[in-house]
Amino acid sequence: MIIKAFLLLSILFKIVSSDISCSTEPKCRCILLEDGIYADCSGRQLNLSPTFKENVTSINLSFNYLIYPPSNENLPECLKNLNVSNNLIYTLSFDTEKILFWKITGLEFLDLSSNKLLIDEPFFFPNIFSNFTLLELLDISGNVIPEKGFPEFDNVMAPLISLRFLSVDIFESITFGRSFERLSNLKSLRLTGVCNTSRTFIIMEDFFLYLSFLEYLDISTLEVWTSMYNDTGSTCYCSLTSIHRGAIGKLTNLKYLDISNNRYLGLCGFRNITYGLNLTSIKIFKARNLYCQDSRSVTLYCDDIRNLRNTSLEELYIDGNNIDIGQPGILTYLPSSLLILSIRDVTCEKSRINTVSGDNTTGTCAYTPQHYNDYIHSSKPVDVPDNPDPWRCSYPLGDVDVHYIVVPENVKSIVMNNSRMGWKIKYWYYIAKRNYFQYDYMRLEERQNYKFDVFLSYADEERIFAIMELTKRLEENENFRLCIHERDFIPGCDIADNIVNAIHNSRKVIFVVTPAFLKSKWCIYELNMAYMEYVVSRQGVNCMIMVIKEKIKERDIPRKMYDIMKDESYLTFPDEEEDKEAFWERLIDSLR
Repeated sequence: MIIKAFLLLSILFKIVSSDISCSTEPKCRCILLEDGIYADCSGRQLNLSPTFKENVTSINLSFNYLIYPPSNENLPECLKNLNVSNNLIYTLSFDTEKILFWKITGLEFLDLSSNKLLIDEPFFFPNIFSNFTLLELLDISGNVIPEKGFPEFDNVMAPLISLRFLSVDIFESITFGRSFERLSNLKSLRLTGVCNTSRTFIIMEDFFLYLSFLEYLDISTLEVWTSMYNDTGSTCYCSLTSIHRGAIGKLTNLKYLDISNNRYLGLCGFRNITYGLNLTSIKIFKARNLYCQDSRSVTLYCDDIRNLRNTSLEELYIDGNNIDIGQPGILTYLPSSLLILSIRDVTCEKSRINTVSGDNTTGTCAYTPQHYNDYIHSSKPVDVPDNPDPWRCSYPLGDVDVHYIVVPENVKSIVMNNSRMGWKIKYWYYIAKRNYFQYDYMRLEERQNYKFDVFLSYADEERIFAIMELTKRLEENENFRLCIHERDFIPGCDIADNIVNAIHNSRKVIFVVTPAFLKSKWCIYELNMAYMEYVVSRQGVNCMIMVIKEKIKERDIPRKMYDIMKDESYLTFPDEEEDKEAFWERLIDSLR
């Protein structure tokens, strides 16, 4: 992306005229620049490269069907920029040419990405780049992964003494050996693909030993895992699995690091990276989507970020990691230089994790300084004064003062977008309110009895079924104690208070799921409060039962309900009369 933007900008700012001819292919667009002609032949369905005139300095042959690169006869000697990405090129040499583009000595930009080149010695022979001493940007990513690796890679790259940016697939036995010590201009490295025969890759401690000049390192993969081809032609999906402690610490000049979307890496890999960041010059660190394979929540420990304290880090992005709990005191390890903390799509329990929820579905949160209001909108940065007051969250169910979310003084911008945290804020708020006005809150193992056996959650449209069938069967016939909001909610108390109290005092919760249930805000509220009770208070002890009374479309099922139905029990209410007795037996068994 960077090298493409580099070429694009150079074109945008230097265009003078476009009414000229530049090649033997009339489909190509010719643009006169200050330093020569730019020939745009991209996406022209070409099978062979045309021959270009000598005054052409930039050529774009991307998105065609070339199986060979342009030959020396096709190219002008004064060429500076060449893009042949997204073709079908499988070899770089011709029988008569042992050096790539041997007559071109001033090439500065070369994009060979997304072709069928085997990154191996027979194709990338030792002298292939010997003529490119002025080359500054090279992209050879998205090609064919060799099963046996490429141990001579550093020797092939050795002639590129002017190289500033390199993008290459990372795979087994690729090396950045001693030859890279000569490439003192190499400031930016993008390692893509991350693939070998096992579809994973481990970065050892000495992997970056000879790349001490690097300032920019991108080891991220695509959000949809990178699809590469091995040399047997089969597709493989790849991810970095481990980075040894100390590997990143070798990059003493490093200012930018991105390890996002390596979903096998997890927060253990995150910890190994932060371990060495205090030895670098890091300013921006992106670690998005490292732990989202199975949607399980994870804990962020102090040891994960301990070494950030002694860095010059200014921006930290840890979005999409399902962080549910932060160890107390974790914010004390954030560096004083930190200005931006981005934690979108992260869940936070009652901890000192620095975030505030901008709930897309249920309301908004507003920062309330003493003299003005500054409303937060999801996904937008939020300015935070030096002495923050409590956040106030406004929901359809009432306002909430959230006092336990602590913002470090140095953090001036928070970026977040998350609906799940809003439910936890509400849950803890009503639990705290209940503790203050009533008796102390007790966890499951400390409580001997529940006031109710079952809390019934249903839409108004199912009131007759809930009262006439469920209540009659479970209370009158089986002696279960049911909590029904029409009958058992405490008059004069907030509905939200009543819901949390009822769930908290009920051994089980039965949800009567229908399309009307999914459209009811209060039913969804009860679902989320029960889920918080299940996760936080009862620590995963099963307390929820789904009764699917009417058919619902899978796309309409909320994520939490889907997780519950996947992990816990659910029953389908039968249409046939002869099947109903078996349903009641299963329901009663699940309540005992």
